[in-house]
Amino acid sequence: GILGQLVVRYLAAGGARTLIAIDPAAPRLELARQGGATHTLQMGVEEAVEAVREITDGWMLDVVFDVTGHPATLAPCIQLARQLGRLVLLGDTPVPTQQRLGPGVVFNSVAILGIHGYMVPERTTPFTPWTVDRMSGVFFDYLLSGRMQVADLVTRRCSPLEAPAVYKGLLKDRSTDVGVIFDWTRLG
Repeated sequence: GILGQLVVRYLAAGGARTLIAIDPAAPRLELARQGGATHTLQMGVEEAVEAVREITDGWMLDVVFDVTGHPATLAPCIQLARQLGRLVLLGDTPVPTQQRLGPGVVFNSVAILGIHGYMVPERTTPFTPWTVDRMSGVFFDYLLSGRMQVADLVTRRCSPLEAPAVYKGLLKDRSTDVGVIFDWTRLG
């Protein structure tokens, strides 16, 4: 989705050397490739362990980002992390009781970090240097400098009158649309 696409673009702009995007939907992977992914895997995360092992020469990943919010992805994401690696959870599942850690957290000493926008401090300290203003500044610097492109993330523009049908369609199939803009000039 849009959050995963933005994560890929932030990491690419920040200089990530190996950036693997995993998604069953080919259109989303093409956007990820355009956004800086060095490798794309068209499969579910639960199927990606061997492919990631091959790409990383057995090392696995330093940092894994789970932006799905889907409870079934937690355990497979842990398996993608290297020993002493890190799993960052950006997508919050609506059903946390269905999440399972699976193998690897304890044995491989994988650190799990949950990130939520409301946890950002208002003021910079040595322990919490990233405020909303500083993070927003980085985002807009990346956009202004051209290090990050986002225009291609808008996959459809339509009238707000089409909103019910658009939302119904997104519930059935989210594989092609990433960013939908309702253009209020199209009301007439």
